[in-house]
Amino acid sequence: MILNYDCLRDVLLSLEKNLLINENLSFNHIDLNQILAFDSLKDYKKEDIYYCIFNLIEINFIDGRITFADGGIPYICLISNITYSGHEFLQSIKSDTIWENIKTKLKPVTALSIPLITDVAKELIISSIGI
Repeated sequence: MILNYDCLRDVLLSLEKNLLINENLSFNHIDLNQILAFDSLKDYKKEDIYYCIFNLIEINFIDGRITFADGGIPYICLISNITYSGHEFLQSIKSDTIWENIKTKLKPVTALSIPLITDVAKELIISSIGI
């Protein structure tokens, strides 16, 4: 399966907008069905969204848990928080202008990775402020 980085970015942006802390100062959870219903993700297949969530948990960009039924089918998928690392990455790619420039610069690259995207984002941000 291919990791869709546009989808990954949009999942993070959607989670940032929708994750809340309640009045008891605990994190509210968002489940996979709620995430799949976000208007901002309507252009993506549910498999791509789930795969992004799975990978974001794996690289500790979001706090969440996926519980699998027999046969490896996910039956519980709850997200509670974007981690500091996740916020840091999201801030580097949040600007639509920066994101489009990142994609343009990395178009010829066939082996995309989060560190590579982060490096290009930092380079673009630094050049945009004239350092």
